[in-house]
Amino acid sequence: MRFEVEPQALTGQAPVISRQGGQLAELAGEVRGLVGVADVTGSPEAAAAVERFARIWSECVLLMADTVGALGAATGSAAAAYTAVDEGVIPAGR
Repeated sequence: MRFEVEPQALTGQAPVISRQGGQLAELAGEVRGLVGVADVTGSPEAAAAVERFARIWSECVLLMADTVGALGAATGSAAAAYTAVDEGVIPAGR
């Protein structure tokens, strides 16, 4: 079995993944903003349902943002680890 990794590809993707985590965090904030429109429903029950939905949805998106952000960081760390191993195992110029 042969295992190959392209550290440059990982290095290039790490910030892309991290940015996507940031975009998800922004989305979570926008979803939280739905709470402000809940009162226009004219119904306390509907307003409560909208608030609950927005809060839960926002929390879920924020959890995804944290996970995606951590994946971006892990991808960068993996690239550094693979590079270090390669430099220690493969002779320079080979």
